[in-house]
Amino acid sequence: DSDAAATLPHALERAARVSPARGVVYIQHDGSETFQSYPALLEEAQRILAGLRDLGLKPRDKVLFQLERIQDFIPAFWGCQLGGFVPVPISIAPTYSGANSAVGKLQNAWQMLDRPVILTGKALAKAIRSLPDMADSADLRVATIDELRRCAADRAWHESRPDDLAILLLTSGSTGLPKAVMQSHGGLLSESAGTSRMNRFSAAEVSLNWMPLDHVGGIVMFHVRDVFLGCQQIHAVTELILQEPLRWLALIARFRATLTWAPNFAFALVNAREEAIRERHWDLSSMRFILNGGEAIVARTARRFLQMLRPHGLPGTCMHPAWGMSET
Repeated sequence: DSDAAATLPHALERAARVSPARGVVYIQHDGSETFQSYPALLEEAQRILAGLRDLGLKPRDKVLFQLERIQDFIPAFWGCQLGGFVPVPISIAPTYSGANSAVGKLQNAWQMLDRPVILTGKALAKAIRSLPDMADSADLRVATIDELRRCAADRAWHESRPDDLAILLLTSGSTGLPKAVMQSHGGLLSESAGTSRMNRFSAAEVSLNWMPLDHVGGIVMFHVRDVFLGCQQIHAVTELILQEPLRWLALIARFRATLTWAPNFAFALVNAREEAIRERHWDLSSMRFILNGGEAIVARTARRFLQMLRPHGLPGTCMHPAWGMSET
């Protein structure tokens, strides 16, 4: 494909040009939906790029993400890509006032990466600025996405190379301190092209993700791949589905989703709602590819899920077990 993208900014530019009517549907905590087309996403990313440059950032500088809203995270990710900055997504802490693993991960990453700027939303900025071990440092820089968005769009993107670093994904730190897995532009786009060719994915897909975007499955295997394809993508807040797992099925039916994914625990959550599943009806016949990965796969759980949803039109062949750490 002569139009194939060599770097992530080229992939977004191509999606905006080739699939201007498609883009990202953001589903919030209250279930409300907002749509952002690929051209609108590119425009917002260019405003964030201007804001990041105003902070004095240079290509290859790291940006720690503490972004709880999906509609902040995705444009910020692309703002970084347009400037050659390296996003480092870290999940939001349940609280910033006491010690917990998420705060520990943020503090460790901040030290390990030589005290980069932390990008967050208005709601969390004050708590992050007052974190012990960081607050007393003259190096602590906290910027809010709300301020960056106000800038005029900067269309002079940094020209990244395919082997340039595109994102750092932190491991869970199960063996102690988290390690940063380095992913290049070329690596992420090769993965997107390979999985798309192998599984015959096209721009006609409608993908649905409700896993956190600081996980490789959410940001790379779904979001980046979908931009590469120029297909419609839906991202729902994780808590929305955890509170009521059957919303996942309702969203598949509502959007006629063709691709989705989850780790084993999510299929078990749905299986536990057998009675409610029997009483309701969804048309799940559009779904052709459910990626099952991210934790140990229990065959019995997966088979039960397929069996219970067969009466709702879920194809028996749609479950695809997968393994592949961020490192691979």
